[in-house]
Amino acid sequence: MARKSLGRHVLELAADTGLAAAAFAGPAAALVLPRLPQLGAKPLEVSQLRSAYRLRWASFGAAALALGLLMRRRRGPERRAALAFDGISLGGLLALTPRLYRTELGLTRVSELVHVSVEAAAGLLHGDAQVAGAFFNGRAVAYPVALLDLARPFVDRVGGVPIVPLCDRRSHASLALVSGLDGKQLDLVRLGTPDNHVLLYDRATSNAFRPLTGRVEAGPDAGARLPVRPLLRCSWDAWRTLHPDTELAWWESPPVHALLHRLTPHELTVRHVPEEPLSRPLDARLPPAERVFAVESGGVAHAFTRAFLKKHRVVPLRLADRRVAVLYDESLDVAQAFRAELDRVELTLRPFRGMHAVAEDAEENLWDVTGRCIKGRAYGRRLAQVPMGVDQVFWFAWAHFHPHTGLDGWAQSSQRYAFAPGTESARRD
Repeated sequence: MARKSLGRHVLELAADTGLAAAAFAGPAAALVLPRLPQLGAKPLEVSQLRSAYRLRWASFGAAALALGLLMRRRRGPERRAALAFDGISLGGLLALTPRLYRTELGLTRVSELVHVSVEAAAGLLHGDAQVAGAFFNGRAVAYPVALLDLARPFVDRVGGVPIVPLCDRRSHASLALVSGLDGKQLDLVRLGTPDNHVLLYDRATSNAFRPLTGRVEAGPDAGARLPVRPLLRCSWDAWRTLHPDTELAWWESPPVHALLHRLTPHELTVRHVPEEPLSRPLDARLPPAERVFAVESGGVAHAFTRAFLKKHRVVPLRLADRRVAVLYDESLDVAQAFRAELDRVELTLRPFRGMHAVAEDAEENLWDVTGRCIKGRAYGRRLAQVPMGVDQVFWFAWAHFHPHTGLDGWAQSSQRYAFAPGTESARRD
């Protein structure tokens, strides 16, 4: 009789252990899988991270069912200690819930997004604070990087254009997604940072992508190109100099937002670059943490160091048979890339100093670093920006996702790339 009782106890213990493991296995896996690189393990593929996200609710349902069955087994006064343990287990599961389902619960949403004038922003942001600036259809809006990096991606309208402004701390890239594929509204969440660049998931289309690649990496529209536009990352003072009539985007988030993200100066400080293991060896042409201006068009990419830009200030090049000009304003430490053409007529730009201009064309029109003509027959006209132009991105991140990128005056041998005519000196440098 004693043996039978002992065997029954062993079976009950095994059943309880199995139910407890089932209760926590799913949520624990959902919490740990996106963070494998932070633990020194190999990151999951994009498709695997996408599948893990889609199965989170199923794992939580199975966990709740297993825990419910476990608690139903607790009967009689001798099980009070076990019930207490179950209560602790339930508390632990509920504690995981905000971390796993913070998007669905609205815990990290951006609420009360407003655009305030320069005068009203005087007490909100100091002059050296980093912003990511957007300029569309004559309207300029700046987003504080410290807030944007930790906020859940949101849709804003600038000059009538719906954009999702993005800043990624690990890659130092700032870009804006314009609407979505086929004009669909974006509903984005972050899946993690495999290869040290934010991976986004669009719940509306089930697509997963990284802004720096400019394409969908997993999902129904895999391989499709995303409508991306550059954000100018610079100081608040520099942005106000370029766009005196700018507005500042500001928002308040639920108090739990700061708790979940641990919003402290330490969290916003880059500790080492790259912060997590990469799936490809580092490109040794530059130190990993070197910040470059990078541009890509038609599958052809190129990056420039600050030293090169300071020396040349205007760099004409050709990307995928399109003439492009990279303009650099040394006083503001700002670089941007534009189509070197106006009314389908190609422009030959050369460096110019003075009157806030950085370039001059053959007709003596003067252009500033925002691509606007500030003097000449074309006064007030603007050059079209290259959609994928990223300033101050970490070299390791750009080279990782664009392994055939050129650098400064030289191109990779496997890259279809050529400087525009008249820049032989740039090639030698």
